Amino acid sequence: MNYGLIMARSGIPALDQTIPRRMWTPADASALPSEKDLINARSAIDETKTELEIALKVLEAAKLRVAALIKSLEVQRAWIAPIRRLNFDTLSRVFEFSGEDDPKTVMRISAVSHQWRATVLSTPRAWSFLSISHCDDHNVIKLFFD
Repeated sequence: MNYGLIMARSGIPALDQTIPRRMWTPADASALPSEKDLINARSAIDETKTELEIALKVLEAAKLRVAALIKSLEVQRAWIAPIRRLNFDTLSRVFEFSGEDDPKTVMRISAVSHQWRATVLSTPRAWSFLSISHCDDHNVIKLFFD
């Protein structure tokens, strides 16, 4: 897999293209630093800070891209889901049976999509199982039929 190409196509800069690669280490880590060593160390620290800032920005951009890709994938999968190809009569029957098993299921089903809500509301037998005694909040029942 060509990650450089993927990064380029996504608009996210590749780390090795945006970060200076000068890494400085002292010649003798146990010795006291000279004036030149201090200058080099401070410069290396500044470059490392810059590299870290860039890497964090790239990481944040990658996280946003991943979230967008996941959302897009969910939408695409939902769009081709087999249940979307069921006709009104078949959906009505499914909703009727689900209402018999659990009266609250009809309310949950009607919240899935506009199509399912319209199907439930157009199928009196599906919502005839709704019992006001099963619902703690009567505003929810009112909202269901609005």
